[in-house]
Amino acid sequence: MSEPLPAVAALAEQLRELKLLAGNPSLTQLEKLTVELGDRIPRATISEKLTGRSKPDLDQLNTLVQACRVHAERVGLPLPPDLRDKAKWRERWLEMSRSRSDQRRRQERTPQTDNNTPADDSNAAPKQDGHLESIGQSLSEALAARIAATRESDRTLFRRVATSPTKARCSAH
Repeated sequence: MSEPLPAVAALAEQLRELKLLAGNPSLTQLEKLTVELGDRIPRATISEKLTGRSKPDLDQLNTLVQACRVHAERVGLPLPPDLRDKAKWRERWLEMSRSRSDQRRRQERTPQTDNNTPADDSNAAPKQDGHLESIGQSLSEALAARIAATRESDRTLFRRVATSPTKARCSAH
């Protein structure tokens, strides 16, 4: 299996962050929520999208984001505005799609040898994927900083939810 393209991996990482901040619903819970939303996505497919093994289409992305939003609302967790905004998710998806198209065009232009490896062309122009790498690196750094910054507040919030009077009343029944 090939490694996910950086743009697909970055989108998958953002989806995982959303899932975590939404209370980390299980794949089964997400599948049930997608059914409720009228667009069932099987657990295996959800897993592929969250790990970056496959690219979500825009409808799948919208459904997964909405499922996480619904789960967060049900468990009483607020989501950051940029992770709730459908338009921002569409922008992320478009950026990923553009990056994938650029990657395919570069691969198509790369000459292949008989054993299906890129030919050595020392006179070839330098590859221009540094820009994509810097975008991927910037996204990774921003997400890592975001996760690190919210980790402690999330722990505090989860502790409050776990010890809330509502939780105590529910478990007494």
